[in-house]
Amino acid sequence: SPAEYEQQIELEDIKFRVQTALSNLNGRDQEILELHYGVNREYAMATEDIAERMQLTTTRVNQIIKSATAQLREFVS
Repeated sequence: SPAEYEQQIELEDIKFRVQTALSNLNGRDQEILELHYGVNREYAMATEDIAERMQLTTTRVNQIIKSATAQLREFVS
């Protein structure tokens, strides 16, 4: 239906804008946000698991998530 088609177009546009915004982050911050929010994955990853995977403290991972999310908001707005 036309409404479903319109929703699909909107969804693709949102995905594109998110990917573009993410690509403006440095590689580590981008990877941490993708893991945290489950981008291009079936599920989001817990902060503790991200910290272990990235060899960082959970405090540092939380700082990066906060900072990188703020950068994304700036880019998208």
